[in-house]
Amino acid sequence: METQIHRITAPTTIVIGDQDDTIPLWHAETYGNRIQGAILEVWPDCDHSLPTKGAIALPRSWGD
Repeated sequence: METQIHRITAPTTIVIGDQDDTIPLWHAETYGNRIQGAILEVWPDCDHSLPTKGAIALPRSWGD
């Protein structure tokens, strides 16, 4: 995946919590830099459970 990630052309938003101890922030930043036009959102005071805790807030964050 890592060697192919630059081929992603779909609009992409990477969301990570600043307290995530499973995926380091630098990893999300690297992916964000390799996907053209990607947006990186770092949520304060959130850990790796962000996808379940933040699911309701995500559409608001994206301007839905």
